[in-house]
Amino acid sequence: MTDIKYTTAYLTSTTPNEEGSFYTPIFIPDNIEAKYPITSTPIPADYQGKPLKYDWNNFKWSISTTLPIEEQLALQQKIIQTQADNLMTQGAKLDKLADQLASTAASTITTTSTTQQVNYSEAELKSILAQATDKITSTLTADMPSNKVKLDSSTLADEQEVAKNED
Repeated sequence: MTDIKYTTAYLTSTTPNEEGSFYTPIFIPDNIEAKYPITSTPIPADYQGKPLKYDWNNFKWSISTTLPIEEQLALQQKIIQTQADNLMTQGAKLDKLADQLASTAASTITTTSTTQQVNYSEAELKSILAQATDKITSTLTADMPSNKVKLDSSTLADEQEVAKNED
């Protein structure tokens, strides 16, 4: 029985692992040719310990700009915290606006109530004035005989002329 020799290969991925690299080291038999998504291209010594991604178009390793999972999570946590802070700020602004709206509404209701009272009082005064005017007019009319008419001298002369013609 012959011994099978293994070589290091890399199973590439489209998502990063915890370190931010897009591969997982594996061992494949020497007699098997590595095909996509597995590469047997060795990692350059100056790239050791850095997050890497295999470029299948150029068949070489490149340094990944994708952050490791822990950094991604920390960044997402910062983003979420910033958004939460913004929401709290917006919530405080909305609370302030709600208070202003409530204050304005209360003021409007008070003003409307006062205006209605003023309008009602004005209407009441108009009614009283109308009643008083009617009483004064009826009193003056009752005191004046309806058959007495005040005539000036020209009207009196005209009346006398009419009386002569009737005779």
